[in-house]
Amino acid sequence: IKSRLTAVLGDSSPLFSTVRFWVSEFMRGRMNTSDEPRSGRTKTTTRPEILDEIHDFAFEDHRIKVREIEEAVCISSEGVVHILHNKLGLKKFCARWVPHLFNPEQNAFEPEHQPTVCKYFRQIQQISSEDL
Repeated sequence: IKSRLTAVLGDSSPLFSTVRFWVSEFMRGRMNTSDEPRSGRTKTTTRPEILDEIHDFAFEDHRIKVREIEEAVCISSEGVVHILHNKLGLKKFCARWVPHLFNPEQNAFEPEHQPTVCKYFRQIQQISSEDL
């Protein structure tokens, strides 16, 4: 088996000890190569109530610190950062927690702000053209 794997995979083939381990596993009756469920506590647990609580903290005060959330929710700072970055899609920008990607509603200009934005854009264009 090892020689056939080496012929197909070359240098990327598994070690002989790994092949021997899997051969013995299949001989004992194992049917697949996926991991078996493990006992014990999971590395990261994200309960919906903690997720909602951190979401509320982050959107009430965009300048809140990870340490403050950690103390309020009673989970580790790594857990707070994991939830903020990976679950809520937030990132720290200019000392504020902001969405990494805006949804279409957040991305569009509000109609009442469009004249103001256009006015500022024209002013910037005039200033930059005067400098040339």
